[in-house]
Amino acid sequence: MVYFSPITYLVAIFNFNFDGKSHIPLFIDFLALFVFSVIYIYLSKRFHERNLRKGL
Repeated sequence: MVYFSPITYLVAIFNFNFDGKSHIPLFIDFLALFVFSVIYIYLSKRFHERNLRKGL
């Protein structure tokens, strides 16, 4: 369940920067944050277009 939160990957990157080690590979952290960003941007665009059609 924790792996569905982008905060998990951000904290893992911070841990790697401070301690030099992380429980998740750094590449996976950046990839996950990129994927979450794409999903959130897509969803916000869809909701914005829907609200514009409704006149909200």
